Amino acid sequence: MTRRLILGAALAAWCATGVAAAEIQPHRASYALELASAPAGGPIAAVDGELAVEVSRTCGATTVRQAMRLVLAEVGGEATRSRITSELTENDVGTRLEFRFAFETEGDPDADTWAGLAFVAGGGGVVQYETPAGRQLELPAGAMFPVAHARAVLDAAAAGTRFLSTVLFEGGRPDSLATVAAAIGAAHEDGRRFEGLSGRRAWGVDLAYYGIGDADGEPDYQVGYLLYEGAILDRLDLDYRVFRLGGTLTALELLPAPDCPGR
Repeated sequence: MTRRLILGAALAAWCATGVAAAEIQPHRASYALELASAPAGGPIAAVDGELAVEVSRTCGATTVRQAMRLVLAEVGGEATRSRITSELTENDVGTRLEFRFAFETEGDPDADTWAGLAFVAGGGGVVQYETPAGRQLELPAGAMFPVAHARAVLDAAAAGTRFLSTVLFEGGRPDSLATVAAAIGAAHEDGRRFEGLSGRRAWGVDLAYYGIGDADGEPDYQVGYLLYEGAILDRLDLDYRVFRLGGTLTALELLPAPDCPGR
């Protein structure tokens, strides 16, 4: 369960749009992660880590690479060091997703690896896993991939919509298929910490992730962030239930966008 929650929140802690509402700004960003809270009397004593994100674009697709390092210390136990990496490429119309995810724990030679291709159309879709070989997952009608979902959230924010509910497959384990409820705050400008953020609108966003069909209960996990135009995030809030992490943007590099005909 912890692997699933960490993966989900790591993948969720990315998307936005760019100069026009649904454009993606290529960039590299680094975040410092630290323990924000843990239940009193619980098993978690300390957590810290780092998250690195790279968003790049071609004229037909967007690629997102992420690497998260976590050091988790349990009460009365040793620290566990984990590394979570993911790479996804989604076409611009949001119908094809190529993905690879790996969860590695220090001292464990067997990484938890999931990779494959996913496709959606009007009536639903399918995930065809290459690793582990032969696995398949059916996707319901209306399911979205991460970049399409990000654009939907930003378009809703730009239009002043305060709530959005979607079905999202983030790319990875079969349980990364979820119903996602987004609560979106009012737009403001707050780019003083980094020159690349100056003049960009930003919205506070909170995402609650539920199992399919379980949206009336408690969410499995929640992700919050300050979402800037340009697919740039700050003030991460990753709530795994067993502990909660805060993330601060520490470095930002804007990368050139492709010069595509018709854009």
